[in-house]
Amino acid sequence: METFAVRMAGEMHLPTAIPFIIAKLKESGEDGEWLTEECDTALGKIGGDTTIAAVADMFRQGEWYLRMDACSVLQHIHSDLVVDTALELLSSEENTTVRAFLVDGLLSHFAFDAIEPIRQIVLDGKYDKTDADLKRGLVVAAMLMGVKFPEREQWKAEVEQKRLE
Repeated sequence: METFAVRMAGEMHLPTAIPFIIAKLKESGEDGEWLTEECDTALGKIGGDTTIAAVADMFRQGEWYLRMDACSVLQHIHSDLVVDTALELLSSEENTTVRAFLVDGLLSHFAFDAIEPIRQIVLDGKYDKTDADLKRGLVVAAMLMGVKFPEREQWKAEVEQKRLE
């Protein structure tokens, strides 16, 4: 029944359900996969600044799995506030897997402000390379956006070579 309630809250874009949904995420723990997906989807559908603020708070206070859920939600809400929030969260995140997912989500926003911080992360290599190909994502986003950076052509060739292999 609670899964249905979460789904309906998302379909109805019901911001008053945000605290309930976040509580369900926290309650479900690491193993609540099905309910977790429903919660992430519902929060993404509700969207808006209230959701972004609540998800950012969950990220700051949460275990790694809640931070991963936050990455998923933020990837599906498109606004300047999400970009600013994700960049702020990224600046203090040390878990390399969470960093990779935050950056991957940022890339889906095609935000000019995110290109340079993401470039620095790729250069530093401080992210989990098994879960995300951030170099490829950055090259694709930069090409689509018409953004140039010093390594772009070299990385583009590396990405193409890797694809061919």
